[in-house]
Formats: sequence, structure tokens, C-alpha cells
Amino acid sequence: MRILHKYLLKQNLGLLGICLFASLGIYLLVDVFDRLDNFLEDDAGLLVIGQYFLFKLPLILSQILPLVFFFALALQLGIMQRNREVTALEAGGVSYQRLCAWFLVYAAIWAVLQLGFSQILGVAGSRKSDEIWGNLGQDGAPGEEVVRDIWYRQGQWILHLDAVFPGKDRAEGIRLIRVVNGFDRAEGILRAREGEIARGRWTLRQVRVLRPETFKVRNRETLALDLGVEVADLVSKQRQLDIRKMALWELGRAIRDLEETGANTEAMATLWHQKLAYAFSLVVMTLVGLAAARSGRNTVLVICLGLLVGFIFYGLFVLGGQMGERGVLSPWLGGWFGALFVGIPALFWLLFTLFAGRVKGRIRL
Repeated sequence: MRILHKYLLKQNLGLLGICLFASLGIYLLVDVFDRLDNFLEDDAGLLVIGQYFLFKLPLILSQILPLVFFFALALQLGIMQRNREVTALEAGGVSYQRLCAWFLVYAAIWAVLQLGFSQILGVAGSRKSDEIWGNLGQDGAPGEEVVRDIWYRQGQWILHLDAVFPGKDRAEGIRLIRVVNGFDRAEGILRAREGEIARGRWTLRQVRVLRPETFKVRNRETLALDLGVEVADLVSKQRQLDIRKMALWELGRAIRDLEETGANTEAMATLWHQKLAYAFSLVVMTLVGLAAARSGRNTVLVICLGLLVGFIFYGLFVLGGQMGERGVLSPWLGGWFGALFVGIPALFWLLFTLFAGRVKGRIRL
């Protein structure tokens, strides 16, 4: 590693640590006050509160890292410009293009680290913190616990439930899909508004049965099925399939399994692409920072611009995800909508500033 690269790395890591510590403190302070009433109402001790935020810490770090990385980059470039270091480097034969290339490679490495950190420690910590949050006050009102959006596979049955109430052995929004051997087509689709579960026996109410091959539909007021599935099976961590809390590889495996049954996987595929796109946002924010710094803006304006771009990116990120889940956009386009909408203009902006700077240099010569 060259001396210049060591200097840039050391300076960036120092600023990144300061920005990360400050941003993390602000985030935790807001989150603590937001949830303080819930902790006090459920008589949660300091140990429980500390464990909750400790397990949630990896997820918070992965969420704020793109914007924090931008802050560190903006401060670093601002310091270098104020100290005339950029000018000295260009006079010594190190062009701004080479600095941009180094920072982009550096940002890509951080993007890979962010993806791995969020999908390993972030997912595991989020599940644990959600478990702690869900168990608050359960001694007083166990029947109020609700587990939502559950997928379950039992033999030739694919089961989806909108909500399960473990304390009452009851489920709502029940969908059962029976597939033939090979999982190449659906033999029957059953929908029920609600049902009760007792020792593996399901009593469903307001049932509608559809036969896709013959297009026949039958309605029944009640229907009893012996599925052999208990409430504990549905809500256990080993069998629960919550796509919002799954790691990238778990989500990919679930998508492949459901595609074999012919089920709609647009929402899951969009989320899979969003996980990659959010990590790539570090590179997008780096493009914005490099272009803004090269345009001659002071550090304060660059940071304000970064905040604005960050909010725009997040809004487009959520919008693209919703359109991808609803089928308005293809899953990959919905997942990458925010990154493409912000990243492509930022790239052209950076290329324009580099080209304009080169033209000015030739004119001066």
C-alpha cells in the first residue's frame, strides 16, 4: 500500500469513527425516549433495556452507515481542500480522477462489509431484540401476542397465515395451497377467514375452496382438517418464515422453494434486491460526495446536500420497493429504483466535473 493510500485510509477511518459514534448516540437517544413509555409500562429492568439495544445495535449500524460514510468523506475532502492537499497532489501528478477511483474502490469494500455485517449480525440481533420487545408485558396479557405473515410447508400443503394468536390458538387470513407431486402445479386452493387450532386439528370458518383445473368454487361455513400442525410449530423460529427478518441467503432459498409451487414471489424478490441496493448506496453516496466536493462547494453545503440526497434516496428506495411488491415494476427494478435514480445522475455529475476541470486546465495552459 502506498503512503498516500495509508494516509487517506487513516484519515477516513478516524473521521468515520467520530461520525459513527455521534450518529449512533443521536439515534439511540431518540429511540430510547421513543420506547421509554413502553419499557416503564411493562416494568422492564435496566438489564432488559440494555439487552434490547445491545442486540439492536448491529442493525442500527448497518442502517446509518451509508449516510455516516458520506459525512466522513465530505469532512475528509473538505479538510484536504482547506489544507490545499488536493492542489498539492495534482501538482505532484496525482489527479483527482485517481483520488475518485481510490475512494470508489474503498466505498465498494465498505459496501461488501456492510452487506455481510447486516445480513449476519444485523439479522441475528434484530430477531433477538424483537423477541425481547415481544415478550415485554407477556406475564400480564399473554393472549395479546400476535405473530403476522407466516409461511409454512407441510407435506404437499403450502400454508400462509395473515396472523396467529398463540395465546388463543387462533389464526386469521388462512390460505392453504395443495400441490401435486413435483410441485409443478396447484391441485386446490383453500381460503378461510379464521380458524381455531387444537392438537393439530384445524376448524376453519367462512371457507372458500377453489379447484384450478375445473375452475369450480365451493363455499362452506365451516371445515375441519387434520393437518397435524400446532401453533407452536407455526411461531417457532425454526419454521417461521418472516421475509423482513431473513438473511439474504435465507430469502433466496425461500424464493426458490416457493417458485417451485407457482406462488407469487415478487415481494420477496424485491426485498432480496433491496438488500443489495442498500449496501450499494455507499457507492452512490460516495459519487455524490466526490462530485459535490469537486464542484467547489464548502463542506457545510456538501453535508447539507448529502442529507437532502439521503432523504431522496430513502424515499425512492421505499417507493421502488412498494411498486416492486405490487408488480408495477419488475422486482430487480423496484429493488434498485432508488440507487439507479440517484446513482446515475451522481455519476454523470462527477464525470462532468472531472471533464470540466480538465478543460479548464488546458485553457490555462
